[in-house]
Amino acid sequence: MQELKKVYDVLSSISSKKGFKVDKFTITAKSPVTAQITMSDGEVNINFTDNTPVVTVRKIIKISISVLGITLTPTGGIVRLDDFPDIPFDYDEDGKISRDLSQHWPGL
Repeated sequence: MQELKKVYDVLSSISSKKGFKVDKFTITAKSPVTAQITMSDGEVNINFTDNTPVVTVRKIIKISISVLGITLTPTGGIVRLDDFPDIPFDYDEDGKISRDLSQHWPGL
């Protein structure tokens, strides 16, 4: 059930005005968001089917990329992006994201 709580928290954050923040990245979506959620071997997969969320990063310019889905595991997860490298992340002891994701996108 802990995995389902994480799914709820992520989806609630994504649809909020502030979005779901992961390091320097923010994932937002306009309601309604349609997703298929599956769980297998302790891994939760959220696959967005309609009105996909967008991940945004700002440096000098603003870059926005469609989010295909999010995979959650007991120790971390992966944000799956459309035509860009996926962004893995880890959880700390409190269940918060602890990994510096900018290492996957140098210069951000």
